[in-house]
Amino acid sequence: MIQFYLSKDLAKDLASLPIEKNPPQEEADTGAVIWYAHRVTIMRRKCIIAMELQSRYTMVFCGLTKPDFHNFAQLFGQRLLQEACVITQLQEPLPDADVQLLCELANEVSMEQSFACHSDRSVQSHINQVKEHLEDLVLRGGYPLPESPDDSMRFGLLANDMLRKTKNHKDYFVPLEVYADFWLGMIRHVKERVGSSMLDEGPDDGPKQTASDTQGGGKVIAVDFVKRRRK
Repeated sequence: MIQFYLSKDLAKDLASLPIEKNPPQEEADTGAVIWYAHRVTIMRRKCIIAMELQSRYTMVFCGLTKPDFHNFAQLFGQRLLQEACVITQLQEPLPDADVQLLCELANEVSMEQSFACHSDRSVQSHINQVKEHLEDLVLRGGYPLPESPDDSMRFGLLANDMLRKTKNHKDYFVPLEVYADFWLGMIRHVKERVGSSMLDEGPDDGPKQTASDTQGGGKVIAVDFVKRRRK
């Protein structure tokens, strides 16, 4: 499950989604992955900067339209899968079975999403840094606004490679490394607990077929992106 905490401006744009009036008080006990999401405007285009609480990994969605806001839950789920496939294979490709498992895990995490308005000063500070970095590239550096998933992930590799510091971490850390380790750890955890049973399911098994269908174009984008990244 993903628990989104939205800024007030973004909540207005996502009014078509079921937004809880009061944020949950026991999110740590539910096992939810917590993301903060804020709406910013760059070059007169609406963008969303989303940041995961623990790793401070960020994803950007730029040039959004009304249909994009209406379908944000699906849009986010697709990007989550794509970026998980990319960042876990920057050093070396994963075995096909691990990629399949990763896709199933990403789909499982994003299957249920909850929305509420809430803020956190520390996360807000890091989101502001990402916004400033994006503005520097676009407004002062002359780079185009990263509107496609490919360009957004390219920017994300830069933004997530910067050092961060929180009260829960004694030392500085790199969000890209922490978030990649999260997914790789999830893969190891499942393989250790269920052995090869999940990987050996036949092509007619429901869960595996569903995840494969969902990954579709996302896996193609991820593989292509990783290949170009290594050049």
